[in-house]
Amino acid sequence: MIEDQAANDATFSKKSVKAILIIILMVSMLVLSTRLTTFIHEVFGHALVAYLFDFSIHKIDISLFGGGYVSSDFHSKSILKNILFSYSGILINILTAIIIFIYFKKVKIQNIFISLFLSLTLLASLNGGIAYIILGIYYEYGDPVTWTSILPAWYTWCWLPTLCFTPFSSYLSTRVYLTIQEKIISTTTGMNRLKTTLITLGIPIIIYVLLFFTFNQHTVSTDAAQQYHSREKEKITIRKIKEVEEKIKLSKPNITKKQIKEELKNTSIIVAEKEIPTKFPLIIILIFLYFTGGLISIFKFQPSSNLNKTGQGDFNGIFKYILLAIAVLVLLYSTHGQIYPFNF
Repeated sequence: MIEDQAANDATFSKKSVKAILIIILMVSMLVLSTRLTTFIHEVFGHALVAYLFDFSIHKIDISLFGGGYVSSDFHSKSILKNILFSYSGILINILTAIIIFIYFKKVKIQNIFISLFLSLTLLASLNGGIAYIILGIYYEYGDPVTWTSILPAWYTWCWLPTLCFTPFSSYLSTRVYLTIQEKIISTTTGMNRLKTTLITLGIPIIIYVLLFFTFNQHTVSTDAAQQYHSREKEKITIRKIKEVEEKIKLSKPNITKKQIKEELKNTSIIVAEKEIPTKFPLIIILIFLYFTGGLISIFKFQPSSNLNKTGQGDFNGIFKYILLAIAVLVLLYSTHGQIYPFNF
Protein backbone atom coordinates (compact mmCIF):
# COMPACT_ATOMS: atom_id res chain seq x y z
CA MET A 1 0.00 0.00 0.00
CA ILE A 2 2.81 2.39 0.92
CA GLU A 3 4.69 1.42 -2.24
CA ASP A 4 1.59 2.13 -4.36
CA GLN A 5 1.18 5.53 -2.71
CA ALA A 6 4.85 6.33 -3.33
CA ALA A 7 4.49 5.28 -6.98
CA ASN A 8 1.39 7.48 -7.37
CA ASP A 9 3.19 10.45 -5.78
CA ALA A 10 6.15 9.96 -8.11
CA THR A 11 3.87 9.81 -11.15
CA PHE A 12 2.01 12.94 -10.02
CA SER A 13 5.32 14.72 -9.43
CA LYS A 14 6.54 13.83 -12.94
CA LYS A 15 3.28 15.03 -14.50
CA SER A 16 3.45 18.28 -12.51
CA VAL A 17 7.04 18.95 -13.61
CA LYS A 18 6.09 18.19 -17.22
CA ALA A 19 3.09 20.55 -17.04
CA ILE A 20 5.23 23.36 -15.57
CA LEU A 21 7.89 22.84 -18.24
CA ILE A 22 5.26 22.97 -20.98
CA ILE A 23 3.80 26.20 -19.57
CA ILE A 24 7.26 27.82 -19.35
CA LEU A 25 8.03 26.62 -22.87
CA MET A 26 4.75 28.03 -24.19
CA VAL A 27 5.32 31.43 -22.54
CA SER A 28 8.77 31.47 -24.16
CA MET A 29 7.29 30.49 -27.51
CA LEU A 30 4.69 33.26 -27.19
CA VAL A 31 7.47 35.77 -26.56
CA LEU A 32 9.42 34.56 -29.61
CA SER A 33 6.41 34.31 -31.93
CA THR A 34 4.90 37.69 -30.99
CA ARG A 35 8.29 39.44 -31.20
CA LEU A 36 8.86 37.90 -34.64
CA THR A 37 5.36 38.92 -35.72
CA THR A 38 5.98 42.50 -34.57
CA PHE A 39 9.42 42.52 -36.23
CA ILE A 40 7.93 41.34 -39.55
CA HIS A 41 5.13 43.91 -39.25
CA GLU A 42 7.49 46.85 -38.72
CA VAL A 43 10.56 45.86 -40.78
CA PHE A 44 9.15 43.87 -43.71
CA GLY A 45 5.98 45.93 -43.71
CA HIS A 46 6.26 49.67 -43.00
CA ALA A 47 10.05 50.04 -43.18
CA LEU A 48 10.39 48.06 -46.41
CA VAL A 49 7.66 50.05 -48.18
CA ALA A 50 9.21 53.33 -47.03
CA TYR A 51 12.61 52.14 -48.30
CA LEU A 52 11.22 51.01 -51.68
CA PHE A 53 9.67 54.45 -52.23
CA ASP A 54 12.93 56.21 -51.23
CA PHE A 55 11.76 57.69 -47.95
CA SER A 56 14.13 58.00 -44.99
CA ILE A 57 13.74 55.65 -42.03
CA HIS A 58 14.80 57.26 -38.76
CA LYS A 59 14.01 54.62 -36.17
CA ILE A 60 12.43 51.19 -35.68
CA ASP A 61 11.20 50.16 -32.23
CA ILE A 62 10.03 46.75 -31.00
CA SER A 63 8.61 46.62 -27.47
CA LEU A 64 9.07 43.80 -24.95
CA PHE A 65 5.56 42.37 -25.11
CA GLY A 66 3.52 44.88 -27.12
CA GLY A 67 3.67 46.51 -30.53
CA GLY A 68 6.30 48.40 -32.47
CA TYR A 69 6.84 51.63 -34.33
CA VAL A 70 8.59 52.87 -37.48
CA SER A 71 9.60 56.54 -37.69
CA SER A 72 9.99 57.64 -41.31
CA ASP A 73 9.44 60.58 -43.66
CA PHE A 74 6.83 58.67 -45.65
CA HIS A 75 4.21 60.98 -47.12
CA SER A 76 2.91 60.67 -50.64
CA LYS A 77 0.34 62.49 -52.75
CA SER A 78 -0.67 59.09 -54.12
CA ILE A 79 -3.55 57.63 -52.13
CA LEU A 80 -2.56 54.12 -53.22
CA LYS A 81 0.98 54.54 -51.86
CA ASN A 82 -0.39 55.86 -48.57
CA ILE A 83 -2.76 52.89 -48.29
CA LEU A 84 0.09 50.50 -49.10
CA PHE A 85 2.31 52.03 -46.40
CA SER A 86 -0.48 52.05 -43.81
CA TYR A 87 -1.58 48.47 -44.46
CA SER A 88 1.84 46.99 -45.28
CA GLY A 89 2.45 45.72 -41.74
CA ILE A 90 -0.96 44.07 -41.44
CA LEU A 91 -0.77 42.58 -44.95
CA ILE A 92 2.69 41.08 -44.38
CA ASN A 93 1.45 39.52 -41.12
CA ILE A 94 -1.52 37.93 -42.86
CA LEU A 95 0.75 36.78 -45.70
CA THR A 96 3.10 35.23 -43.13
CA ALA A 97 0.16 33.31 -41.65
CA ILE A 98 -0.84 32.03 -45.11
CA ILE A 99 2.72 30.89 -45.85
CA ILE A 100 2.92 29.01 -42.53
CA PHE A 101 -0.47 27.40 -43.18
CA ILE A 102 0.69 26.20 -46.62
CA TYR A 103 3.93 24.97 -45.04
CA PHE A 104 2.01 22.76 -42.61
CA LYS A 105 -0.12 21.47 -45.49
CA LYS A 106 2.84 20.63 -47.74
CA VAL A 107 5.69 19.71 -45.37
CA LYS A 108 5.72 16.76 -42.98
CA ILE A 109 6.24 18.01 -39.43
CA GLN A 110 9.61 16.99 -38.00
CA ASN A 111 10.95 19.23 -35.23
CA ILE A 112 8.24 19.59 -32.60
CA PHE A 113 9.61 22.86 -31.19
CA ILE A 114 9.93 24.62 -34.56
CA SER A 115 6.43 23.40 -35.47
CA LEU A 116 5.08 24.74 -32.18
CA PHE A 117 6.79 28.08 -32.75
CA LEU A 118 5.39 28.36 -36.29
CA SER A 119 1.86 27.47 -35.16
CA LEU A 120 1.94 30.24 -32.55
CA THR A 121 3.36 32.67 -35.12
CA LEU A 122 0.41 31.80 -37.33
CA LEU A 123 -1.98 32.44 -34.43
CA ALA A 124 -0.41 35.81 -33.64
CA SER A 125 -0.01 36.95 -37.26
CA LEU A 126 -3.47 36.05 -38.54
CA ASN A 127 -5.62 36.89 -35.53
CA GLY A 128 -3.50 39.90 -34.54
CA GLY A 129 -3.66 41.35 -38.05
CA ILE A 130 -7.43 40.95 -38.28
CA ALA A 131 -7.93 42.41 -34.79
CA TYR A 132 -5.81 45.42 -35.79
CA ILE A 133 -8.02 46.09 -38.82
CA ILE A 134 -11.24 45.79 -36.81
CA LEU A 135 -10.28 47.89 -33.79
CA GLY A 136 -8.27 50.38 -35.85
CA ILE A 137 -11.22 51.20 -38.11
CA TYR A 138 -13.83 51.02 -35.32
CA TYR A 139 -11.96 53.48 -33.08
CA GLU A 140 -10.32 55.33 -36.02
CA TYR A 141 -6.85 54.77 -34.63
CA GLY A 142 -3.58 53.28 -35.88
CA ASP A 143 -2.46 51.93 -39.25
CA PRO A 144 -5.90 51.29 -40.78
CA VAL A 145 -6.77 55.01 -40.71
CA THR A 146 -3.43 56.80 -41.23
CA TRP A 147 -3.68 56.76 -45.03
CA THR A 148 -6.03 59.76 -45.12
CA SER A 149 -7.02 62.73 -42.98
CA ILE A 150 -10.72 62.33 -43.76
CA LEU A 151 -12.13 58.80 -43.77
CA PRO A 152 -14.90 57.95 -46.28
CA ALA A 153 -18.19 57.18 -44.53
CA TRP A 154 -18.38 53.69 -46.06
CA TYR A 155 -14.89 52.84 -44.82
CA THR A 156 -15.78 53.49 -41.18
CA TRP A 157 -18.08 50.43 -41.37
CA CYS A 158 -15.51 48.06 -42.87
CA TRP A 159 -14.78 46.67 -39.41
CA LEU A 160 -18.15 44.87 -39.46
CA PRO A 161 -17.56 42.40 -42.34
CA THR A 162 -14.02 41.85 -41.04
CA LEU A 163 -15.45 41.02 -37.61
CA CYS A 164 -17.56 38.29 -39.19
CA PHE A 165 -14.39 36.57 -40.37
CA THR A 166 -12.83 36.27 -36.90
CA PRO A 167 -14.42 32.94 -35.84
CA PHE A 168 -13.12 31.33 -39.03
CA SER A 169 -9.57 32.68 -38.56
CA SER A 170 -9.60 31.50 -34.95
CA TYR A 171 -10.94 28.09 -35.98
CA LEU A 172 -8.30 27.68 -38.67
CA SER A 173 -5.30 28.82 -36.60
CA THR A 174 -6.41 26.80 -33.53
CA ARG A 175 -6.71 23.70 -35.72
CA VAL A 176 -3.10 24.08 -36.84
CA TYR A 177 -2.00 24.48 -33.21
CA LEU A 178 -3.97 21.39 -32.14
CA THR A 179 -2.16 19.32 -34.75
CA ILE A 180 1.11 20.14 -32.96
CA GLN A 181 -0.38 19.82 -29.48
CA GLU A 182 -1.51 16.26 -30.23
CA LYS A 183 2.11 15.33 -30.91
CA ILE A 184 3.04 16.40 -27.38
CA ILE A 185 -0.07 15.39 -25.43
CA SER A 186 -2.53 13.13 -27.25
CA THR A 187 -6.22 13.38 -26.34
CA THR A 188 -9.21 11.16 -27.03
CA THR A 189 -12.19 13.44 -26.35
CA GLY A 190 -13.12 17.05 -26.96
CA MET A 191 -13.32 17.76 -23.22
CA ASN A 192 -9.84 16.34 -22.61
CA ARG A 193 -8.58 18.39 -25.54
CA LEU A 194 -10.15 21.53 -24.05
CA LYS A 195 -8.51 20.91 -20.67
CA THR A 196 -5.15 20.27 -22.32
CA THR A 197 -5.43 23.42 -24.46
CA LEU A 198 -6.33 25.52 -21.43
CA ILE A 199 -3.12 24.32 -19.75
CA THR A 200 -0.80 24.50 -22.78
CA LEU A 201 -2.19 27.70 -24.31
CA GLY A 202 -4.70 29.32 -21.94
CA ILE A 203 -2.42 29.62 -18.89
CA PRO A 204 0.61 30.84 -20.93
CA ILE A 205 -1.56 33.50 -22.61
CA ILE A 206 -2.75 34.69 -19.18
CA ILE A 207 0.89 34.86 -17.99
CA TYR A 208 1.84 36.76 -21.14
CA VAL A 209 -1.01 39.25 -20.62
CA LEU A 210 0.11 39.77 -17.01
CA LEU A 211 3.66 40.48 -18.24
CA PHE A 212 2.20 42.85 -20.84
CA PHE A 213 0.43 44.99 -18.24
CA THR A 214 3.17 44.65 -15.62
CA PHE A 215 5.69 46.19 -18.01
CA ASN A 216 3.18 48.83 -19.16
CA GLN A 217 3.17 47.69 -22.78
CA HIS A 218 0.98 49.08 -25.56
CA THR A 219 -0.74 47.91 -28.73
CA VAL A 220 -3.51 49.40 -30.84
CA SER A 221 -5.88 46.71 -29.54
CA THR A 222 -5.36 47.77 -25.92
CA ASP A 223 -4.98 51.52 -26.53
CA ALA A 224 -7.62 52.19 -29.20
CA ALA A 225 -10.58 52.74 -26.84
CA GLN A 226 -8.57 55.07 -24.57
CA GLN A 227 -7.24 56.99 -27.56
CA TYR A 228 -10.78 57.42 -28.88
CA HIS A 229 -11.87 58.74 -25.47
CA SER A 230 -8.93 61.19 -25.30
CA ARG A 231 -9.54 62.36 -28.87
CA GLU A 232 -13.23 63.04 -28.25
CA LYS A 233 -12.43 64.84 -25.00
CA GLU A 234 -9.93 67.03 -26.82
CA LYS A 235 -12.52 67.91 -29.48
CA ILE A 236 -14.97 69.04 -26.80
CA THR A 237 -12.23 71.00 -25.02
CA ILE A 238 -11.31 72.84 -28.25
CA ARG A 239 -14.97 73.60 -28.91
CA LYS A 240 -15.43 75.01 -25.40
CA ILE A 241 -12.30 77.15 -25.73
CA LYS A 242 -13.70 78.64 -28.94
CA GLU A 243 -17.02 79.31 -27.21
CA VAL A 244 -15.24 81.09 -24.34
CA GLU A 245 -13.20 83.07 -26.85
CA GLU A 246 -16.35 84.23 -28.65
CA LYS A 247 -17.91 85.29 -25.35
CA ILE A 248 -14.81 87.31 -24.47
CA LYS A 249 -14.89 89.05 -27.85
CA LEU A 250 -18.58 89.91 -27.47
CA SER A 251 -18.19 91.23 -23.93
CA LYS A 252 -14.96 93.13 -24.73
CA PRO A 253 -15.04 94.32 -28.38
CA ASN A 254 -11.73 96.19 -28.14
CA ILE A 255 -9.73 93.37 -26.58
CA THR A 256 -6.51 92.34 -28.34
CA LYS A 257 -5.51 88.81 -29.36
CA LYS A 258 -2.78 88.82 -26.73
CA GLN A 259 -5.27 89.75 -24.02
CA ILE A 260 -7.66 87.04 -25.21
CA LYS A 261 -4.87 84.45 -24.89
CA GLU A 262 -4.12 85.66 -21.38
CA GLU A 263 -7.77 85.36 -20.36
CA LEU A 264 -8.04 81.90 -21.90
CA LYS A 265 -4.99 80.79 -19.90
CA ASN A 266 -6.72 81.85 -16.70
CA THR A 267 -9.98 80.14 -17.68
CA SER A 268 -10.57 76.60 -16.45
CA ILE A 269 -12.10 74.40 -19.14
CA ILE A 270 -13.92 71.44 -17.60
CA VAL A 271 -15.18 68.49 -19.65
CA ALA A 272 -17.49 66.16 -17.72
CA GLU A 273 -17.32 62.44 -18.51
CA LYS A 274 -20.99 62.38 -19.49
CA GLU A 275 -20.24 64.92 -22.23
CA ILE A 276 -17.76 62.59 -23.94
CA PRO A 277 -19.34 60.22 -26.49
CA THR A 278 -18.67 56.55 -25.86
CA LYS A 279 -18.53 53.46 -28.04
CA PHE A 280 -19.45 49.91 -27.18
CA PRO A 281 -16.27 48.05 -26.10
CA LEU A 282 -15.91 46.00 -29.26
CA ILE A 283 -12.96 44.04 -27.89
CA ILE A 284 -15.44 42.05 -25.77
CA ILE A 285 -17.22 40.82 -28.91
CA LEU A 286 -13.87 40.23 -30.60
CA ILE A 287 -12.58 38.03 -27.76
CA PHE A 288 -15.90 36.14 -27.66
CA LEU A 289 -15.77 35.40 -31.40
CA TYR A 290 -12.13 34.31 -31.24
CA PHE A 291 -12.92 32.08 -28.26
CA THR A 292 -15.96 30.62 -30.03
CA GLY A 293 -13.97 29.79 -33.16
CA GLY A 294 -11.24 28.17 -31.08
CA LEU A 295 -13.77 26.20 -29.02
CA ILE A 296 -15.48 24.82 -32.13
CA SER A 297 -12.08 23.83 -33.50
CA ILE A 298 -11.19 21.99 -30.28
CA PHE A 299 -14.39 19.92 -30.24
CA LYS A 300 -14.50 19.23 -33.98
CA PHE A 301 -10.81 18.34 -34.26
CA GLN A 302 -10.17 14.73 -35.21
CA PRO A 303 -6.65 13.53 -34.35
CA SER A 304 -5.04 11.56 -37.15
CA SER A 305 -4.69 7.87 -36.35
CA ASN A 306 -1.20 7.88 -37.85
CA LEU A 307 0.16 10.95 -36.05
CA ASN A 308 3.93 10.87 -35.97
CA LYS A 309 4.87 11.11 -32.29
CA THR A 310 8.47 12.11 -32.88
CA GLY A 311 9.51 14.59 -30.25
CA GLN A 312 6.58 13.81 -27.95
CA GLY A 313 8.77 13.10 -24.95
CA ASP A 314 11.81 15.04 -26.06
CA PHE A 315 12.18 17.91 -23.62
CA ASN A 316 15.96 18.06 -23.84
CA GLY A 317 15.80 21.06 -26.17
CA ILE A 318 13.21 22.97 -24.18
CA PHE A 319 15.80 25.06 -22.31
CA LYS A 320 17.30 26.32 -25.58
CA TYR A 321 14.02 28.05 -26.45
CA ILE A 322 13.53 29.37 -22.93
CA LEU A 323 17.05 30.85 -22.99
CA LEU A 324 16.46 32.24 -26.49
CA ALA A 325 13.28 34.01 -25.32
CA ILE A 326 15.15 35.44 -22.32
CA ALA A 327 17.97 36.59 -24.61
CA VAL A 328 15.50 38.36 -26.93
CA LEU A 329 13.86 40.15 -24.00
CA VAL A 330 17.23 41.16 -22.53
CA LEU A 331 18.32 42.50 -25.91
CA LEU A 332 15.12 44.53 -26.36
CA TYR A 333 15.32 45.82 -22.80
CA SER A 334 18.97 46.80 -23.21
CA THR A 335 18.28 48.73 -26.41
CA HIS A 336 15.01 50.20 -25.10
CA GLY A 337 13.35 48.40 -27.99
CA GLN A 338 15.27 50.33 -30.62
CA ILE A 339 16.46 47.87 -33.27
CA TYR A 340 17.37 50.52 -35.86
CA PRO A 341 19.67 52.27 -35.60
CA PHE A 342 21.07 49.65 -33.23
CA ASN A 343 21.52 51.21 -29.79
CA PHE A 344 23.19 48.73 -27.47
